[in-house]
Amino acid sequence: IFIPPVKQMGKPVFVILNEAGELIDHMILSNLRRFDESQEAISSFIRLHTPRRIVINTSGGNDCVKLKRRLEQTINVINDLLSPPHFNSSAPQTKVIHLSLMDDVVSSLFIQSVRGKKMYQKYGDEKRESLKLAVSLCRYLQSPLTSICGLWCDRESSTPGGSLMSLPLHPMQSYASQESLIKSYERVLVRATAAVGVDMNRCVQYDHMSTTLPFVSGLGVRKARALMSTVRRAIAGLEAN
Repeated sequence: IFIPPVKQMGKPVFVILNEAGELIDHMILSNLRRFDESQEAISSFIRLHTPRRIVINTSGGNDCVKLKRRLEQTINVINDLLSPPHFNSSAPQTKVIHLSLMDDVVSSLFIQSVRGKKMYQKYGDEKRESLKLAVSLCRYLQSPLTSICGLWCDRESSTPGGSLMSLPLHPMQSYASQESLIKSYERVLVRATAAVGVDMNRCVQYDHMSTTLPFVSGLGVRKARALMSTVRRAIAGLEAN
């Protein structure tokens, strides 16, 4: 769920993504101040899709906290209906749906980046900014590493490091040189990618999942781009035959 900050235009939106990060359904939350009027619609939407996790952005301020408190009651009722029965009444109940607040700095930076604008243009123009931000927030929840890698720009580009250089990680980071930050970010992202791995099939199928490929040891931006082009041409040739 994305609730726009006070100074930002747009309406709150509730999106549902599949395991690959693709948009399945969405619902515009027209008036949060009259939550009782839309509570049944929200409850029906949640019961229809039964997501495992629901996150609300934090940049919307107090409205985000208020919505979380109101949704907790609705989700507790749904969890009671969906949870398997316990023979031991004292046993803790298993939650089917988890609700939490989530920082949306990374997802917002990605939407504003050159890559993000190109990748999310299929979701509409600036009037649907809330929808794009909600999708980006969910993808950050599913795979933080791919979202963070998506902020990166190559050293040889006009903006080395990309939007990642704007990510606030430490109060003293402004005292470090840009070159040392770029080297540190690059080294950490390579190590993280090596630890997590890259699913090549998903990289080819979904653009937003290919952001980690340049951080595979020995590849880099150019070789990763060439590899993706080669694999896609090979797949296109197989499909043609």
